[in-house]
Amino acid sequence: MLIPFSRLYLSDANVRKTRSEEDDIQLSADIEARGLLQNLLVTKSKKRGKFAVIAGGRRLRAIEMIVTRGAWAPDTEIECKLLEGSEEEAGEASLAENFQRVGMSPAEECRAAQRVNLVDPLSLEPCRLSPVILHPTTKCHPWLVRTYKCWLAKKKGPACADP
Repeated sequence: MLIPFSRLYLSDANVRKTRSEEDDIQLSADIEARGLLQNLLVTKSKKRGKFAVIAGGRRLRAIEMIVTRGAWAPDTEIECKLLEGSEEEAGEASLAENFQRVGMSPAEECRAAQRVNLVDPLSLEPCRLSPVILHPTTKCHPWLVRTYKCWLAKKKGPACADP
């Protein structure tokens, strides 16, 4: 369901409490360029007409940055999935979304970077880079940093292998 951004707020049931300003900035740039790739999980709020985001807090903060800088209007509709149930079930859903997530292995990151032409498949040197996905401080994509480290490790011995 589509919900205007102005009607969304971060729920206390959202289990992820730590945040990284740099990561949020990077995610914000990516969402602005590509759109929201994964919907937010929301529940109806006791506040009339509002929806509490129980999963997708980082995405919500990233969208808030986009709205704050004026790239999107506050009434921009955001793709959400409505979860009906108790507060306990909402917290459980938030935990499940965050707990079940598994990061990519370094080898998968290397191959993915090659597949999307972030690095040359033979030399692993940087190729076509979209400024949208670059880290705001290092001006380098995180995959590229890890890929470069992987490439250096390969020169010293076996690396970049799946566990």
